[in-house]
Parts: sequence; structure tokens; C-alpha cells
Amino acid sequence: MNAVHKALAAPALMAAALFTAVPEALADDATDKAIKARRGAMQLYSHYAGPLFAMAKGDLEYDAALAAQLAENLNAVANLSGARMWPPDSHNEAREGKTRAKSTIWEAGSEVGEKSQAMKDAALEISLVAEDGLDSLRGAVRSVGGSCKGCHDDYRAKDF
Repeated sequence: MNAVHKALAAPALMAAALFTAVPEALADDATDKAIKARRGAMQLYSHYAGPLFAMAKGDLEYDAALAAQLAENLNAVANLSGARMWPPDSHNEAREGKTRAKSTIWEAGSEVGEKSQAMKDAALEISLVAEDGLDSLRGAVRSVGGSCKGCHDDYRAKDF
């Protein structure tokens, strides 16, 4: 083997090893990215709903313009397609320490689709009434909170 062949042999072997390991690593990476995206979406829900809940409770002064903006953004987040954020192997049993999503989300008979729709409906409702006064906001906040709780009670583990 001449010097050129020796110089190319090690990188070629490393490339071959890399290309055989990449598909599995990419699958894991894609699932981890999906979990991160999902957690990011949940953070956005909290970011927009939190001040609305605070206004409804009287912990934050009601501001019709701000409430409308927050509710509009909450509605936008609720209506993002989440299909890529929920691959079947992205539950807490398969990804311990990374997610609180229970495996029951993907089981036959799961009501997660209905619960997701309830969130979309509640987000639309609050976006339509948020600037109509505190009483209107309070009613819509109850619907949003109920939709969050309905899904989390059944499909979110207490711990990672």
C-alpha cells in the first residue's frame, strides 16, 4: 500500500463506520428533536395562557388589547400541526428523563385527538372574546384550563 492509499484508508474506514451508524443516530435525533419541539409548544401555551389566567384571577390587571393579542397567539399555537412532534417512540417509557408523555397516547382507544380538538376549540373561543371584558375572559379561561387539565390528567406523567 503506498502512502496515498494509507492516507485515505483511515478516513474511508471512519466514513464507512459513520454511514452505518447514522440512520439509527438520526432516528434517535429526530425523536429527541420532536420531543424538544413538543416541549417548546407547551412552553408557548404557558407563555400565552399564563397572563390570561393571571388576568382572570385578578393577579394581573385586565388589559383588553393585551388579552386579545395573547389569546390570538394561543389560538395560533393550538392550531399548529403537531403530527411531527408525536412520533410513537417519544413517550416517557422509551425516552426516560426527556418527556412526561405517557405511552397511552398512542394506544388504541386513546382520546388524545378529541382532547387536542377541545384545546383548539377553547383557544378559538378565548381568541374571540378576550377583549370583550373580564367576565368574558374568565369564562373562556375556564375552558382553556379545562382542556389543558383534561389531556394532562390522562396523558402526562407526574415525573420525567
